[in-house]
Amino acid sequence: MNNRRFSGYATVFCAFLTLAGSARAQDSTLSGTITDATDAVLPGATVTALHVATGNIFVAVSDTAGQYRIGAMRPGVYTIRAELSGFTTISRENVELLVGQAILFNVKMTLATVAESLTVTGQAPLIDTTQSKLGGNIDTRQVEALPVNGRNWMQLTMLAPGSRANDVGDAPTGLGGTTGGTGQRGDPGYFQLIVDGQQVTYAFAQATYGQPKIARDAIGEFQFLSSRFDATNGRSLGLVVNAVTKSGTNLFSGAGYGYFRDDTFIAKDFVAKRVLPYSNQQFGGTLGGPLVKDKAHFFAYYEGEREPQTFTFQSPFPRFNIPDISETRIEHKAGGRVDVQLSPSKRLMVRGNSWRNHLPVDYVRYDSVVFHPSRALEQRWYRNDQLFTSFTQTFGNKSVNEIKAGVFRADSDERTPPGLEESPSIILRGYTLGSFVAALPLRLTGHTWSARDDFTTVVRAAGVHELKLGGDFLWNHNFLEWSTQKYGTLQANGGPIPANIEDLFPVWNDPKTWNLAPLSPITVRWTQSFPTCSTQTNGCGYTWADVPREASAWLQDNWAVTSRLTLNLGLRWDLAYNWAGQHLDFPPLHHKRGNEWTNIAPRLGFAYTLPDQRTVLRGGTGRYFIGAKDQWTHHIPANLQLAVVGVLNDGRPDFASNPFNGPPPTFEQAQALLHDTTGGVISDNVLMPYSYQTSLGVQRQLGETMSVQADYVWNAGRREQILQNTNLSYDPATGVNYPFSDISRRPWPFLGITQQYLMLAKSNYHGLETAFTKRFSRRWQASATYTLSSFRDYVPPPTSGLALVTFPVPEDIGNNWAYAQGDQRHRAVFNGIWELPFELQLSGLYMYGSGQVFPTNYGADLRNSGNAFLRLRPDGTIAPRDGVRGNPIHRTDLRVVRRFRIQQGLRAEASFEVFNVFNHVNYGNYVTVEASSLYGQPVQNLNVAYLPRMLQLGVRVMF
Repeated sequence: MNNRRFSGYATVFCAFLTLAGSARAQDSTLSGTITDATDAVLPGATVTALHVATGNIFVAVSDTAGQYRIGAMRPGVYTIRAELSGFTTISRENVELLVGQAILFNVKMTLATVAESLTVTGQAPLIDTTQSKLGGNIDTRQVEALPVNGRNWMQLTMLAPGSRANDVGDAPTGLGGTTGGTGQRGDPGYFQLIVDGQQVTYAFAQATYGQPKIARDAIGEFQFLSSRFDATNGRSLGLVVNAVTKSGTNLFSGAGYGYFRDDTFIAKDFVAKRVLPYSNQQFGGTLGGPLVKDKAHFFAYYEGEREPQTFTFQSPFPRFNIPDISETRIEHKAGGRVDVQLSPSKRLMVRGNSWRNHLPVDYVRYDSVVFHPSRALEQRWYRNDQLFTSFTQTFGNKSVNEIKAGVFRADSDERTPPGLEESPSIILRGYTLGSFVAALPLRLTGHTWSARDDFTTVVRAAGVHELKLGGDFLWNHNFLEWSTQKYGTLQANGGPIPANIEDLFPVWNDPKTWNLAPLSPITVRWTQSFPTCSTQTNGCGYTWADVPREASAWLQDNWAVTSRLTLNLGLRWDLAYNWAGQHLDFPPLHHKRGNEWTNIAPRLGFAYTLPDQRTVLRGGTGRYFIGAKDQWTHHIPANLQLAVVGVLNDGRPDFASNPFNGPPPTFEQAQALLHDTTGGVISDNVLMPYSYQTSLGVQRQLGETMSVQADYVWNAGRREQILQNTNLSYDPATGVNYPFSDISRRPWPFLGITQQYLMLAKSNYHGLETAFTKRFSRRWQASATYTLSSFRDYVPPPTSGLALVTFPVPEDIGNNWAYAQGDQRHRAVFNGIWELPFELQLSGLYMYGSGQVFPTNYGADLRNSGNAFLRLRPDGTIAPRDGVRGNPIHRTDLRVVRRFRIQQGLRAEASFEVFNVFNHVNYGNYVTVEASSLYGQPVQNLNVAYLPRMLQLGVRVMF
């Protein structure tokens, strides 16, 4: 990098560091008014908030209007004390502040003739009278006590109102991807994970290669923002998860634990119809305590996991259904955190985390019905390391500034099993053999450096304004080794699968024994890449790098117009620099162009408290831009240094085994041939996707411990991505594409399949989201949510060359709405925790979801479209793209804990958990290709959300 360019970047970086901005949503806020018995305001009263666990102190003094405010408070339990000379001291104990909560604590003080104090009881209100954002909090007790199969704390996002995921893995969005190639709503553009106020979402390669993992025992609590979050959060069309990690306290404490699952306590697999061999061991420990009492504390954790798993095969071809394969997944998580309160107005935090995961079989991509064992058994190694710090400082009663900085590195190494390293990918009608999309080995390394500054201040003018001003900057450096089409793909779906297919592949893991020549009559094309070097990408062969940058700035005004009406007014600016390969030149599909500098997102909300002070009307609308995804960029470098030749079947009887009729070409020779693009090349005319999020609802507190809420929500995704073969032309009379095999009809006759990302798709979500909350009191707590919703998306008309087709086209080609993948009409979740006599605790979770939509197609390219349109059937009818709606899902999970006191300061607990108590048959995947004889049938899914009844035994020793 030259010095001038570096200086420019450094200037931008420093500018964002010096910006002022809001205390992030992780921090809680306490405010109120101090008055006397006549309701006259009392200036000069001192309000002290003591964080009980750590002894940290937060202090404010009431101003001339009698008002005080303490910002950037750590979530936790507090004792709040109000003092003023000549008045009775008022204390309130056991006030629990949740992450992102803003609570109002008004104090009425009485004259005292002698030194006296009064301790009052009562908890923080459950309704938020100043914010209109949607979602909910998962508190510390829920994180620790509820049954979670696999102990992935992210699964608990399903408890919050507005959650739409049945199965939670790396992303809280679960399924929810769209059909017709319109994008994946499980990728980081549709959610953001914020930990301790810092964005840690892994945006590399659509996040399918491992989000950062933190052990459940290291998470304190989190907030799930399902929609309409304020301007301080962004880079998400959907939702935000704000989590805080645990910190040390004034007491040295620690724990060692182990949790065990085994096939002795597992019911029969729903698909295999037998108990599959299985075992899982999770073990680890935590340690925390004071470095300096009341001032500095530490917390550290480690967790390991060993999970042998069994993979079965149930294809229509008996000889391909090899004996079960058992492999063991190994995972390690470790980390630590140090908190230092330098003074009542200054606080420092440093946190580091590390994660390792080895998957001998990638069960995420495993499908026992439509994949040959050679296709299903890819291997992965993951790594993610993080280091973050934050410095918080308060200025008097009105202002808080918080600076955050950090770096994290993520690595993924994906390979085919031994013996299959050089196997091609073979696509038949409804069945696939060989390497996964011919893209292995695949090695990815991503680094992200980030800096953020937040400032909050209070201004009194025409009401009270809580002003939040801030900005951040993210520098990404990504390196790829992507062997796309290195060993080729045989598209042999031009006819039914041969009856002797099992004879052609006698040894499943030895490509040298495979006889491809007999597939020639049904083969459409052979595709293979040939590499060279590129000065644009500073890479050679199958390796290159890209360096996208992101920046944002915002202004948020939470304007208390009156004591009952608050307006949430926000304005956010987002920049994703080189998010679409603007610095790269790949004509005719992609050219160098400028960046988008004017992506402005206004947001408006309101919260109106009724006179009863227990009911809040809330709503608003706003615009939300997506976060950058390197997926939109890194396919362009691949095409700059790879010539991907698509050779059409020339009728030779040995074409499938000898597609080039001789030695493969060199790069220069391949460039002279018709060649395809690899992956998707983003179009020149795309703009950053965004969504409109709108809601209107009500929240009401019932008594001191319960609340209900109901919100109508409309989320409209616009400019969403779709992947199209743009090298097709269409007949205006019929709307049907001209045969792709007719080269003269192609917009670019010198190119083959030209997959391009276009931002022309869109979606609409309508939902009635309701919730009931009963917080912990009288030894129990519970909450429930119910959502009635509809989720549809739109596949646009096709693009031919650079022009959008404007005349009518058949339904399978485009220009139609349908129910989107993941559409689920009804969803209900209940959870509860009960403290019982004899040191027993019972907790449970029930989840119901009506059937979800899965995208479907016929499975053959009968339109001769270069494999772009697969829904046309042989009889001329069109398969619906939302043709399979799954069965309803019922899950009931229970957990019983018995606590024991071993000796003074040493305790133990034993836990017994049952997942899917009633062994309800739940399916997460179905065969969606009509050409398969098993169309519509469920297939094995190893996500814990769909497993049969399973028991887990746990033991924990604590001091």
